[in-house]
Amino acid sequence: MKTTTQFHRGLMALAAKSAALVLALASANLASAGVNNTHTGDNALNSITTGANNTADGWSAMQNTTTGRRNTAVGSQALKSNVAGNQNTAIGYDALEFNTASDNTALGFAALTLNTSGTLNTASGTSALYHNTTGSSNTATGNQALTLNTTGANNVANGYQALENNTNGSFNVAIGDGALLNNTTGSGNIGIGEDGGFNLTVGDNNICIGHKGVAGQSGIIRIGTSPTHTATFLAGVIHGNGSGLTGVPAASLTGTITSAQIGTGVVTNAKIANATVTSAKLASDLTLGGTTVFSGNVGIGTTTPAAGLDVAGNIHSNGKAVPVGEENLRILRGFWGATPRGSGWTATNPSVGHVSIFFDTPFLSPPDVVATVTGASSDYAFITISNTTTTQCDIVTKRATGTSLAIDFQFIVVGPR
Repeated sequence: MKTTTQFHRGLMALAAKSAALVLALASANLASAGVNNTHTGDNALNSITTGANNTADGWSAMQNTTTGRRNTAVGSQALKSNVAGNQNTAIGYDALEFNTASDNTALGFAALTLNTSGTLNTASGTSALYHNTTGSSNTATGNQALTLNTTGANNVANGYQALENNTNGSFNVAIGDGALLNNTTGSGNIGIGEDGGFNLTVGDNNICIGHKGVAGQSGIIRIGTSPTHTATFLAGVIHGNGSGLTGVPAASLTGTITSAQIGTGVVTNAKIANATVTSAKLASDLTLGGTTVFSGNVGIGTTTPAAGLDVAGNIHSNGKAVPVGEENLRILRGFWGATPRGSGWTATNPSVGHVSIFFDTPFLSPPDVVATVTGASSDYAFITISNTTTTQCDIVTKRATGTSLAIDFQFIVVGPR
């Protein structure tokens, strides 16, 4: 009986020691599995070792996480492949499924699914940044936003399918449904509005606001679409030399334009209405409406100038009015003698006392000619003007006796242009 009692006491002691061993092992296992972890669902946080402060809710959520910390995964296979990544948030089926990096946020079905080492990404919407692998610092908000991005970085896409086809372009900003949708490798582009920059593909540094843009272009700014947008209002000072200004239609420019300059180029069918232009300058080789300014006719107060300068109305010079008659006249004057003087004419001397004057530019009709003897002579001299046409006249000087006399004279010719 004594032997039996001792045997039972031995078994009880062994059982107590075994229980202590099991508790010790369990405690050791709990210690190695980290602290403050919460998991719900088959295989959720199944491999955790030293990782802490993780929350996994869903089938295979964070299944492979071992040392990762401060992660949140809600949804089947959310953050499934994460091992040591920290501070990730994945909400939605397959969100950040293949992620191994840190500091990513994915909200929505298949958001950032294929991300592996990219960091500091934010994806909100179905398939947002789905194909991203190593790209970092991207923000995608909207279904299929930045869906095909793989290595592109520092992109911002806000809107359905915004930057959807971008693969490795970086530093792009797309705001609006379909904004920069077809951009693939272009960088530094800005597309704002529905389909803003929709046509851009590989070009860089374009800005499209309310315009689809043109494929392949770089460094172009486009604002508005014709005929949808009809007017632009800008407050404040506009800076720049305007050297690239093209395609300005024959519409009105209103307001006050100071120190304006139109340089080398062609301006056709231009109109400045209800405005004040000061200190304006036209370059010497500028043409207006196909006419070179300095060889064509310029009209003031008339749209059909008939001369180099055609003014409708009174003309003032130095504060005084210049008489304007009904006729459009031209005046020539000259001196004939040993040293002829004057311009706009030539002359020949076919005989003594006979001079023929030829006009460089024909008059519209035969002009009036007046001549006066200026040379000294012992005889009275008479002067006769004859044979006046639109191109010439003859001036003859004679003595009182009627014989020819070579003597100096001056003349004035006045006639219609």
